[in-house]
Amino acid sequence: MGLNYSLTAWRHGEEAMDPFHDEIGFLLWDRENSQVMRNVVFGRGIAVLAGSTAGPRDTTVHFNATPGDPCYGVLQNKYLMERAEIKEFISSFTFHEDDSFSYASDLLLRLAALGAEMRHTDANTLHRVRRFHPGEQGTAGPDAMFASGPAEVPDRA
Repeated sequence: MGLNYSLTAWRHGEEAMDPFHDEIGFLLWDRENSQVMRNVVFGRGIAVLAGSTAGPRDTTVHFNATPGDPCYGVLQNKYLMERAEIKEFISSFTFHEDDSFSYASDLLLRLAALGAEMRHTDANTLHRVRRFHPGEQGTAGPDAMFASGPAEVPDRA
């Protein structure tokens, strides 16, 4: 079972400018092996397959990856390896009963310019703004199904 998603992010106040972050990903669940996986590609040359054990009724799922792990690992291009190497990827999703979900991500980076490690974190709660099924009339298109903060996007269905 799975879900595909894309995420584009802008800094607050810079919405009219180019985004600073893009990612495309999949959330997958292997029922037979009780494994949940997050497969994500970042536009700057990073690919992550993170995962852990999860059950069918879990409302919070965790995704972990480390470089070199043969199962749940991190790949990145040479430029980033030399300047901002990812040492660890930790992420979680919590699904709420009010048609919203929260996520948190934490990257441990080794920054060559500083000679030190740094944590890059991101967290948000997304609220459903409308339901979507690709076979329904009048709902096709790239409109967001979830939005951060209060649901303020009008229902176009």
